[in-house]
Amino acid sequence: MKYRSDIDGLRAIAVLSVVIFHLNVGLLPGGFVGVDIFFVISGYLISKIIYAETSNDSFSIANFYVRRARRILPAFLSVIVTTSIAAYCLLYPSELANYAKSAIASALFSANIYFYATLNYFSPSADEIPLLHLWSLGIEEQFYIFFPLIILGLSKLSKRLIPATIVIMLAVSLFFSQQLLSTNPTASFYLLPFRAFELLIGSLIALPALHLKKPPIISLCLFALGMAGLAYPIFFYNSQTPFPGIAAALPCLGAALIIMAGEQDDRMSMLLGSRPMVFVGKISYSLYLVHWPLIVFAKRAFPNADKEIAALVIFAMAILLAWLNYKLIEQTFRYAKKQRTPAHILSVASMSLCLVVATGCVRLTQTRLPLIFPKSNRSSAYDDVLQSNQGLSSGGMFSRPGSRSR
Repeated sequence: MKYRSDIDGLRAIAVLSVVIFHLNVGLLPGGFVGVDIFFVISGYLISKIIYAETSNDSFSIANFYVRRARRILPAFLSVIVTTSIAAYCLLYPSELANYAKSAIASALFSANIYFYATLNYFSPSADEIPLLHLWSLGIEEQFYIFFPLIILGLSKLSKRLIPATIVIMLAVSLFFSQQLLSTNPTASFYLLPFRAFELLIGSLIALPALHLKKPPIISLCLFALGMAGLAYPIFFYNSQTPFPGIAAALPCLGAALIIMAGEQDDRMSMLLGSRPMVFVGKISYSLYLVHWPLIVFAKRAFPNADKEIAALVIFAMAILLAWLNYKLIEQTFRYAKKQRTPAHILSVASMSLCLVVATGCVRLTQTRLPLIFPKSNRSSAYDDVLQSNQGLSSGGMFSRPGSRSR
């Protein structure tokens, strides 16, 4: 598939929106919609591959999953391991046990289901969960499991059924996502059936039938409308916006229009494909993985830090760590030549190590105090351990990803 620098630029918009929102400096009150932009991009790119390979009968479920594993697992594993080390040093016993459970769920790509079952949608303590942001990876991976099977099955029956099926699934998912906002907003937020419409928008615009040659003026209009569709929610949505539902459709459609505009018009690459944007876009996966644990642990280790200074330091550290993770982990495993050990064995080993690390945390004694914590919290720390290990109360230094983001 042809590389498109404009999509990396769109990734940069998505990840920067999320990170800045989570830093809680008030610049992007609707930055949580960056997650929804990611969903559209993922749906588009994955569907392009599936459509192309099913059209010539070369699609292999096994090869598809191996490619996904090589792309996702190495960086994911490195973050799980380093976050677990930090959690051992900074979290209280009851928190560590809960962390371990979330790590296991994340390793099984079911973090969204775990947090749906264990968190209150408006829980103020959610901003102290280091792996909460991995709920979105759970949704994506579950989509990757089911969507290829659906398309493969339909392609065996009749390829003509694929567009109509995608439209129906998209409409049903969006309808129930909106309906549940008034009755079960946590389910609407965390569960795949009610988020699938966002990925399916990407799948829809990836259909070959929509790849029609467009006059340059049409591409520019699509791009302008798409940017407006992103800018409004990023700057004007906030924590009071009912979400996802219909509100999520606007940034998703904005992302879809930008992707469609750049399919045949290289000017989109000039607008979104600048070197800084492409750089951030390339490290966007690692940046998303590392930024939230940094925020959580910085809040725990330095509770009295100046918010603006802390945000700048964390942002710089996140960029550096993401670049290192991208260069040393992502690139190494993604483009490594085949070794004696098949890629699927490497993937299984990586998953197993995630489970071992997480399970080891569960075994820790319930009377251990964190190895590192500020002096100001020492007396209350002992009280917390003695009183059912409640942990630190949540603060307002940073914004949590469970309420309105990845």
